[in-house]
Amino acid sequence: MKGSCRTIGKLQYSPCSLHYTRKGVTVTKPENYRPVSLTSIPCKVLESLLRDQLLEHVKVHNLASKHQHGFTSGQSCFTNLLEAIEDWTRAYDEGLDVDIMYLDYRKAFDTVPHKRLIKKLKAYGISGTLIGWIESFLMKRQMRVRINGKCQGGLTC
Repeated sequence: MKGSCRTIGKLQYSPCSLHYTRKGVTVTKPENYRPVSLTSIPCKVLESLLRDQLLEHVKVHNLASKHQHGFTSGQSCFTNLLEAIEDWTRAYDEGLDVDIMYLDYRKAFDTVPHKRLIKKLKAYGISGTLIGWIESFLMKRQMRVRINGKCQGGLTC
């Protein structure tokens, strides 16, 4: 798959290539693959700058919960698990019942509803050119599938 050439403001950058990475055992099941976008270096630099600015905005305006572990410097899934085990152990030691439920969010992180994300970003105070860039990047994409060197739908690859 390849994306079309896109424009953000006056900056035009080359198409990204989508490659599929297997995440499951069975190679014949399409759901065992996830798309990975390989973008140009200028696009990666812009993404990095935008990410840094968004994270700074979240930090300055105290928009993230203290329990946020993902996408937070010094935090990870591992620190989240350690915190949870500490809470469970403390409750158990105090004679409280401890019930644990595991949820599989694997598919939840494969796709993000773009319109909902834009709405949330606006609610958090992201506006102007920045929200325009993000909207353009997320919503004005054209994708096409290439199978055996041929693009589907008559599009050129």
